[in-house]
Amino acid sequence: MKVQQRMDKEISFLIKDKAGGEEIKADYTFINQKINNLQILNMSQSPVMAWQFANWLEKRLNEELRVQKNKSFEDLEIYCTIKTSFNGRPAQYIIDPSVDLTTASYSPLGENDWIMPLKEYPGE
Repeated sequence: MKVQQRMDKEISFLIKDKAGGEEIKADYTFINQKINNLQILNMSQSPVMAWQFANWLEKRLNEELRVQKNKSFEDLEIYCTIKTSFNGRPAQYIIDPSVDLTTASYSPLGENDWIMPLKEYPGE
């Protein structure tokens, strides 16, 4: 039997408008307005769900900002910071926080460079 324990320590998204220079820090409260707690918990443990959320959020924010400010935001960048602790290890990034997830590609069978490898610690 394989048992895993995962605990999310930090989850946030940084949304940048390249054209206007505006930045929005989307913390847990902001994310919770878009999806429910169970979805947030699952996303904090699944890089693919975070990638899907970032791409959905880009489309959704483009629509909302277009209505609010009556203009189009074509160049949104979304960066994700998720730190998770696996089996009692120190928390580590599961997604590279320097990668714009709206331009990152996902391959279910190939390597995804934006997903961080699990770090090994002495004594393991």
